[in-house]
Amino acid sequence: MRAGYGVYACDPQLFRQLYGVAAGDPDVAELMAMREEGRRNFVSRLVARLAASSRLRPGVTREDATAILLALTHFATFDQFQAVQDARPAADIAIAVLTQTLLRELPRNSRL
Repeated sequence: MRAGYGVYACDPQLFRQLYGVAAGDPDVAELMAMREEGRRNFVSRLVARLAASSRLRPGVTREDATAILLALTHFATFDQFQAVQDARPAADIAIAVLTQTLLRELPRNSRL
């Protein structure tokens, strides 16, 4: 999460422009679609690993986890989190949402 948000944080204005231009430029739209496909594939693999290791919170399906992670890793979510004055860093907010909604709590003596 921190790495992805770090990429967004390097030049948020560039990402805003890319998403805007993609609406009217097929070449940029194709580039952004490839980027989105990569993000979706990453999220899918991550959810599979979390499910296989029994790390998803009880009641959270793979589909729900995928939807939540896709929302949390999208630039628009980063942009909204970082736009709130005096809020924690965007990655900290996203990680808090992730851990509090998706992940099973580990016993105190467990190691990740």
